[in-house]
Amino acid sequence: MSESSNPYTRRVAEFVSGLRYEAIPREVRERAKLLVLDSLGCALYGARLEWCRILQRTLKKLDSSTACGVWGTAQRLSAPHAALANGTQIQGFELDDVHREGVLHVGAVVLPALVAVAELRGLSGREFLTAAVAAFSRREPGRRAASRSTRRKPSMRWASRAPRPPGLWRRSTAPW
Repeated sequence: MSESSNPYTRRVAEFVSGLRYEAIPREVRERAKLLVLDSLGCALYGARLEWCRILQRTLKKLDSSTACGVWGTAQRLSAPHAALANGTQIQGFELDDVHREGVLHVGAVVLPALVAVAELRGLSGREFLTAAVAAFSRREPGRRAASRSTRRKPSMRWASRAPRPPGLWRRSTAPW
């Protein structure tokens, strides 16, 4: 696929790679922190649910790596398995955030993977929060439901005006 054949992915990648902590309004940073705390709280609650414990035990049998933590436990697993366990815990009792129109649980998908990357790469707090805001941002072009804010997710309409210098994700292994 040529560079110009998918302008939607390109715009998302440009936004994410160009986002700087300083360009994010204070109120958006504060809201993102609350979303992170909300997801962590859900995961801590979920860590003790029987179905989450079954997954934790199963992954422990399959994975001897100790790269990343499973929240609310002393267990450590590989990054993908820790992210799977943590995401399951966040969504384990349907307490987590939801984007009503898109029926998306952004925190359960974004935060476990982001924390795993942060553990592996040693991201600073600013780098972590910038990446979280980029991930929580539902400004993907071409997605109707993504342009609306919900009660548990900050509006990212400010992002279309953010400067686009090289940033954190250009030097990482972002999936796009």
